[in-house]
Amino acid sequence: ETNPFDPSAEGFRETVLQMFNGVPWNKMFRSSFIRTTGLRFQPLRTTNDAYFVYTALCKAKRIATLDRILIHRRKNDANSLTQTRDRSCLCFYEALKAIQDTLKESGIYGTYERTFINRALQNILWNAETVSPENTARIAEQMQKTGFRELGLDRHDAEYFYDRRLYERYCLMRDLDPGAFRKALEESKERERQERENNKAGNNSQSSPGTAPQQVAARIISIFWKKK
Repeated sequence: ETNPFDPSAEGFRETVLQMFNGVPWNKMFRSSFIRTTGLRFQPLRTTNDAYFVYTALCKAKRIATLDRILIHRRKNDANSLTQTRDRSCLCFYEALKAIQDTLKESGIYGTYERTFINRALQNILWNAETVSPENTARIAEQMQKTGFRELGLDRHDAEYFYDRRLYERYCLMRDLDPGAFRKALEESKERERQERENNKAGNNSQSSPGTAPQQVAARIISIFWKKK
């Protein structure tokens, strides 16, 4: 266990939901913590773990990480729930609403509002990008009708959001016809890709010969929960 911290402390409460993803299989939870909070998975076809994980991150008194690989995940199973989210493309929205409701009922939403709003935007866009074009339009339509208002995204300006690119995509989803959003999103991502390539070319031209590229090692993070 290393670097334990209180997620409600200054410096963590603004970004705790950006520090960790929403899956439970790379985390460990104290059984006493689960019994005390009463947290459970939602009865949803997909994204049924997001409520449990993100609410736990905000209700925890202490979080610690372990920099060791303890589990391996199998990907690209065509029959997995992750790969068949087109059958239930709005489950993530139900999860976000439930997380927000619980944080409000627990009296801690004010502490975690900014990290929640930014996480909500991340999840909305990721889900919209990783389903069929028809369901992308369905998600965009739902967000325009109720989602942005119910989740509170429309009450904040650009400075409230951490990632300029995600905010720009949010504006596209908010302002465009739902059927046109997917194409605009792909064009936006292509511009970003070209910008990265141009920046990379500029950096390489300034590097000395033989400079090795930086290697980033993947790691699995385990989280331990403990009351103070």
